[in-house]
Amino acid sequence: MIPYPVQRDMVSSDRLIADVVGVVIEKVLMEISVTAHNKMVEILGNYNMTFSDCYKKPHIVNYALKEIFGNGYLSTVQKIRNELMGVDEDHRIDMFIALVSE
Repeated sequence: MIPYPVQRDMVSSDRLIADVVGVVIEKVLMEISVTAHNKMVEILGNYNMTFSDCYKKPHIVNYALKEIFGNGYLSTVQKIRNELMGVDEDHRIDMFIALVSE
């Protein structure tokens, strides 16, 4: 049981952000190519992840994007960042993008 409604809201907020990040990553990859999307699904599957898990495991997203796009992965990160610009959640999105960009 969560003792304070604020904590429950924070948990809901984290889940919502995770879902939004997952949808955005999936959308960006589909816009690039079905092959890129399918490769990401394969890599995430190897880690027992779905797109919604990407927010909590940015290091795996970073690895996957490098595997898929090589040195050009940062342009994909920029597309993801642009799509997430409207989501303002206490700099958590900026932190996620920074970790994915390493």
